[in-house]
Amino acid sequence: MDNPQAVERVVETARIERKDIVIVARARDAQHARELYELGASDAIPETIEASLQLSESLLVDIGVPMGLVIASIHEKRDEFRKILQVENKMARPSRAMKTSTRTGP
Repeated sequence: MDNPQAVERVVETARIERKDIVIVARARDAQHARELYELGASDAIPETIEASLQLSESLLVDIGVPMGLVIASIHEKRDEFRKILQVENKMARPSRAMKTSTRTGP
């Protein structure tokens, strides 16, 4: 889907309807990925980061770095970015349950 708001609605609705499904969503950038994680995405793939990883992969192969090493390196970097985005999201924003809570006391 090419509409970020539509992606957000689908992720949120899917997560509300089915707590048990895996949701992999296309994000515009790192900030959008954080928002999709907050809405319940299992994984959010930022276009900007993914494009950079693919460009890096192509360049490394073109300059003669062995394909196996390139693939392993790119996968490792992709996992690092994913973990950073997930942790940043958890640290930067209260959970949705906390936001919607009406409790005022302990």
